[in-house]
Amino acid sequence: MNCPKCISEEYVKNGIKYNKQRYKCKKCGCNFTQSHKPGASLEIKLQALKL
Repeated sequence: MNCPKCISEEYVKNGIKYNKQRYKCKKCGCNFTQSHKPGASLEIKLQALKL
């Protein structure tokens, strides 16, 4: 996991919001949560196109 602003891997835990762990970047101070991109995986999309 990396900071979305500066792509740094240096971060610390910084509380919980909406039942998700928040992190704070040590370099730029950005607060962020671990993102999970919505949607199906590439394999499932390719399989759907074949059908």
